[in-house]
Amino acid sequence: MLYSDTLRSPSDPRPRAVPWRRAVVWLECATVMALLLPAVLFTAVVLHTRTLAVTDTQRRVERLARTAHEHALKVFETNEMLLARVEDLVRGLSTEEIRRRAVPLQAALDRMTAGLPQVHAVWLADGAGQLLASSRRSGDLFFEVSRRREGAGGGPAGRVVVAVSAEYFRGFYAEISPEGSGIVHTLLQRDGGVLARWPLDLAPGDALPAASPIRKAMSDGEAAGTLHSVSTVDGRSRIAAYRKVGKYPAYVHAGIDEETALADWRSDTLVLAGFVLPLAAILALATFTALRRTRQNIAMAERLQHEYLEREKVEAALHHSQKLEALGHLTGGVAHDFNNLLMVVSMNASILSRQSAGGPPPRALQAIEKAVQAGSKLTRQLVAFTRRQPLVPQPVDFAQRLEADGELLRTLLGSRVQVEARVAPGTPPVLLDPSELELALMNLAINARHAMPEGGKVTLDVRPAAPGAGPELVVLSFTDTGSGIAPEHLARVFEPFFTTKAVGVGTGLGLSQVQGLCVRAGGRVEIHSTPGAGTSVQLFFPAHAAAREGTPAPEAANDAVQDLDADVLLVEDNLEVAAATLALLQSLGCRPVHCDHPRAALALLEEGGAFDAVLSDVVMPGGMDGVEFARLLRERWPALPLLLMTGYAERIPEAERLRLAVLPKPVDAGVLARRLGELLAARPQPLSATGSC
Repeated sequence: MLYSDTLRSPSDPRPRAVPWRRAVVWLECATVMALLLPAVLFTAVVLHTRTLAVTDTQRRVERLARTAHEHALKVFETNEMLLARVEDLVRGLSTEEIRRRAVPLQAALDRMTAGLPQVHAVWLADGAGQLLASSRRSGDLFFEVSRRREGAGGGPAGRVVVAVSAEYFRGFYAEISPEGSGIVHTLLQRDGGVLARWPLDLAPGDALPAASPIRKAMSDGEAAGTLHSVSTVDGRSRIAAYRKVGKYPAYVHAGIDEETALADWRSDTLVLAGFVLPLAAILALATFTALRRTRQNIAMAERLQHEYLEREKVEAALHHSQKLEALGHLTGGVAHDFNNLLMVVSMNASILSRQSAGGPPPRALQAIEKAVQAGSKLTRQLVAFTRRQPLVPQPVDFAQRLEADGELLRTLLGSRVQVEARVAPGTPPVLLDPSELELALMNLAINARHAMPEGGKVTLDVRPAAPGAGPELVVLSFTDTGSGIAPEHLARVFEPFFTTKAVGVGTGLGLSQVQGLCVRAGGRVEIHSTPGAGTSVQLFFPAHAAAREGTPAPEAANDAVQDLDADVLLVEDNLEVAAATLALLQSLGCRPVHCDHPRAALALLEEGGAFDAVLSDVVMPGGMDGVEFARLLRERWPALPLLLMTGYAERIPEAERLRLAVLPKPVDAGVLARRLGELLAARPQPLSATGSC
């Protein structure tokens, strides 16, 4: 396509009589040009792109060498300052005085080297090379940098030595040039001795061969330069750059394997050849008109193919969305029906257990109860992706919980981010949904990872809140060392869909979910941030008194329950669930009345039927569900206690906003009896009446 002009028609479009021999010559010339011109241009492009690839590689190794040079220069300057500090520390002290003060000198040397990861150790030696005092050593490979120490009289009295860690340099080189990238870094003495190298083809103490090009350049006193030669160490052809480290007798060297540097060029050359050679053959065999028509047909086919593929993608996405929606509805319906079956089993098992003459329940009943618990967990997992399952608050002990969550956060944040989790002794548990807590920590971790692209530290600190913070609270502080949040954005971070991230990076719902968790748990959330210094998000939760005092949690199952002696109106459309619930309520000492629809229950109440409490399902057919039923009860009979039950409900958030008590199906008999007892006990003037539906 690039060379189609070579087949252009003459400027005079009128037909002319051309002898056949001239036509053959023209076709032969056109065929030769169709073959020769692409070949010449292909060769020129290949040579030019190779030159560009080599030039780009040279610039890259020069940048790497400059980076390594700045790093080495700062390390050596730091070592020189450290030598001067140590020399000042022992100035005027004799060798014997240094030996007597070895212990405090060691402590002083340890303090000087604290925070200097490049320092393996610092020590003082006498004139004979004997060790006088030393800091603690880290145990890795090192090379020495020393200075003569003057005695009390001004003459030489020994040396001050700084042992520089070779592993520190290797770690830095590995960070800027990971293994497998084809890049080699070397820190060299001017005489060719190797101080540090990455990857580890040479070790400290080795030396480059005398024939090495870099060694020759160092011996000639060159301060910087580039090389394109074969390595005398491993025989690989490399493009390299070197620089002298300031005034020090050391050089840094960075090189890239030619094979790695030109890999993209070779790949591009093969792709180009795959296009050019067939095109040259087509140009040699076709006419301009046929080629032009072919191009038009190909372009049209590509457009049609593109449109077809795009339509297929849209249809596939729509089909997938519809399938997920249908699967969500199907899963929710199956889970709801299965929960009803589990509830029938659970209720009847509880009745049989209460009838076991006060002794321990038979093993068969225990097996049934365990199976019901396993089935309930399974249905919660089935509907988890629909985000419609009701919350299940549980007492959470952070001392046990953060160990697992800490591992999750370390995996999510990556190796560049240090994670520290601590819980203050005596911190009481809190009551919340563990899955909601885990999601909140994941959202905070994702925000922290985006704020610390180069790495940093995340701290999770859990402790009782200060006494002045209100009722007894537990505060979870999530702190990062990232870029922070601008003051003008800080007031809006909890707004849904508000985000400062790039398009496609964040949804703006993470902190909204965190705030929702705290609010649903009865607490609050606060955020503090300083641009450039990090962000701290504090989650406040009310302490869970029952779990702290060692008493059973509010949702614990199978506890002994006193007879309730109450008139209870049961609203349940499933007859099997209603029969099992009625039998259970009767075994608890209640006088239940059943209605299969909220409208029937409302009609019974309006006719004068009075009850101590109402127990209702949420999902029911006929246009009125349990939430709407509860709203009408609140308006007409505000003092009448109400307890809802559900295993799957889209209107759970609305029930939570109305502060309605909701139990997840299958409801354990002990939990149901206890919650009814709590509602009856909290009622100021209990009613007592009977009725029938």
